[in-house]
Amino acid sequence: MTDAIAAFSMAEMLRDYSIEVSPHHSKVVDAAIERLQPGTEVFLPWIAGANPMDAVGPAVLLQRAGLVPVPHVCARHIETLAQLEQFAARLHLALPSNNERLMIITRVVREWNTANPGKPCADGRL
Repeated sequence: MTDAIAAFSMAEMLRDYSIEVSPHHSKVVDAAIERLQPGTEVFLPWIAGANPMDAVGPAVLLQRAGLVPVPHVCARHIETLAQLEQFAARLHLALPSNNERLMIITRVVREWNTANPGKPCADGRL
């Protein structure tokens, strides 16, 4: 099977589906750009211990290729509210036509995490 046929087959198989791509692996991001149909949602996970800002560049590349990047915001990885605000602002500026698409992963509770103010969402609560 030629590369062109394999790429077409992969794109056809994934039509109308979303996919998750690690923003930390440029080869995977490049493969998504080459093989996915324009308009495909591409979810970008926020890996524990990683800098969330590292997802912004790949998200821009995906959007320029006609794909729809959907970065994750994982509450338990948020170190400070300032970090969350900076990440949201950076995404907003970098992806102006993204319509603010995010995947938020959290447990919602009524009270703020006062037990550990240094990590406001350490247990996954917002």
